[in-house]
Amino acid sequence: MVDLGFSEDRFYRLTPRQLHILLRRKRQTEARQQQHQELCAAIVAHTVATFAGKALKDGTEMSYAQFMPTFRPQLEESRRRQSAAMFHGFLQGLVREKGLQ
Repeated sequence: MVDLGFSEDRFYRLTPRQLHILLRRKRQTEARQQQHQELCAAIVAHTVATFAGKALKDGTEMSYAQFMPTFRPQLEESRRRQSAAMFHGFLQGLVREKGLQ
């Protein structure tokens, strides 16, 4: 049983809707706590990587999100979009250069 801080009597008096709302709130609180813990660890990792002289490609910046596992899918999607935009720009420039419009 999930610990919601209720006595057994109070727990059994909850309606299904109340229980659902309390469980959803508990999951949201746990997710926020996990993100906070990851952010704290990411700040430390980012600082260490920055001062350790981590070499990056030109124009590339490190962000805290790179050190946070819950943000990896969003970060990968962002990178895919940036790559697609750069490729699209390259093709447009090629078309203009060759006069293929």
